[in-house]
Amino acid sequence: MKRNPLVGFTPLENAPLRQLADAAGCNSSIRTWDLMPRASSLTGFTPLHPENFNFEPGDEWQIIILSSKKIHPRGRGVMGFAIMEIVVALGILSLATMAIGAFTTGIFRYNRTLTNQMDAEIQLRKIVAQFTTESRTASASSLGAYPIDTATASAIIFYANIDADNLKERVRYFLDSGSLNKGIIKPSGFPLTYNPLNETVVSLVNDVTNSDIFFYYDETFNGSSPPLSFPVTITVIRLVHLKISVDRNINEPPGPIEVQTNVHLRNL
Repeated sequence: MKRNPLVGFTPLENAPLRQLADAAGCNSSIRTWDLMPRASSLTGFTPLHPENFNFEPGDEWQIIILSSKKIHPRGRGVMGFAIMEIVVALGILSLATMAIGAFTTGIFRYNRTLTNQMDAEIQLRKIVAQFTTESRTASASSLGAYPIDTATASAIIFYANIDADNLKERVRYFLDSGSLNKGIIKPSGFPLTYNPLNETVVSLVNDVTNSDIFFYYDETFNGSSPPLSFPVTITVIRLVHLKISVDRNINEPPGPIEVQTNVHLRNL
């Protein structure tokens, strides 16, 4: 039996040292420890005789296995991810990211639409308040014309002093391609005239969805009476009903904002 040059001992009964390590399930070097021989309950190994390769009974060395990490055969018990597992995980992550992105986009889009609708409602209420104040004080023009010039379903023209001077302006509220506009003509010249070329037009609100915004009633109006039929005789008008519906995006919720009011013409 040959001496093992690495560890300085050989196993009993011709058992190779490597078999001992394999039997222990370990992958490590085995070495002798404590240079003095001693009696031990550990059996199976004895120091080598300095002159021959026979074992001296009774003298045993302590054997220490340095590492206890077990060897695993290739492909068995090895930690890690297969390529297919990585592809599936990435696919699930991509779907989740797309779903979250679509949800977030929808939330922001709905919030933007809702904000626009709220702004439109505030704007409409200001327009209604302005129209109410101006039309309620309608009176004869600076030239002596009747207070109401025109009354249709999409436009009304009347005279009123809206800037606190001594002249009555010609005020026109009219609907044009889904936009409610306001035109003002201040009388000028000598003698005074209302020149259409001097009209100043401003847009009040866009995205109006209803085409009929003005309705007219006579003195018999009781709250549930039907409006006067067109063409309307302007001299019998005593009350004007304004109804405006606005929807910033008709393809998305929420629905249109609608504001309406009744205006009694005091000077008629």
